[in-house]
Amino acid sequence: MVVRIDSYDAPALTEAFMEHYYQGDADWLDASTTDDFVCLGAQSDQFLLTKADVLSLCREMPHVLMSSKMYRQSARVGDVRVVDGRFMGFLAPEEGSMAFAAEQRLTALWRETDEGLRMFHIHVSNAMSEPEEGERFPIKFATKAMQYINLVSLQKHYLNQIEVVDIDGVYHMLRLFDVISVEAKRQDVLVRYGYTTIRVHEGIAKLAERIGLNAGNGFVQVHRSFWVNVLYVETVDGESVHLATGELVPIAQRRRREIINQIQSVRG
Repeated sequence: MVVRIDSYDAPALTEAFMEHYYQGDADWLDASTTDDFVCLGAQSDQFLLTKADVLSLCREMPHVLMSSKMYRQSARVGDVRVVDGRFMGFLAPEEGSMAFAAEQRLTALWRETDEGLRMFHIHVSNAMSEPEEGERFPIKFATKAMQYINLVSLQKHYLNQIEVVDIDGVYHMLRLFDVISVEAKRQDVLVRYGYTTIRVHEGIAKLAERIGLNAGNGFVQVHRSFWVNVLYVETVDGESVHLATGELVPIAQRRRREIINQIQSVRG
């Protein structure tokens, strides 16, 4: 597939580049980069990757959800444009290995051609956590990271598989890690996992007790009709919990501070 890029909007093209990369669209990347394209990736073994290397990685890439995106053109020299950006990458839940990642930062270099802008260099990195006051190294952050890893392991353990029967009588075997949120809907309950929603004819309190929705297993009740898996919580504002899937879950206003503290305590 040949993709012609007519736009000279470097920030928009950079955002599109990352989206297509994490969607496994190697054809788009091939058409939008120069033959001498070089990449410095965020992982230790991704130093001076060639165009062929990046296209190969792209084809093997699991689907990643992206949020908190920001891209801006920071410089233009001759026919070269420099774009700085950042984003949060969330692996789609069914892919399995993680629920959220640290902030990613990047610098992309684009060159003007007769066919539009073409990227010839990109450098992607992970933001390093700052030590807290009185620390030489980010020890508290490391402790929280270990708490997160332990929680992921707990939710993925085979002993924590749960059985859910939908209103059509179909049995679903899930891990706690698969469950993103649980919402009461009149006489039923909606169990969301991945891009799927199961409607269950069962009270939310009974279901929550039966399948283990509690702080010990990484779940917080943010509203009387809503439980969320803290591994999928991105941010909390004055009115809602923002999940990695893009869903906004209303929170009980009188419990806002309590809910935020619970999420931080459970997730680490």
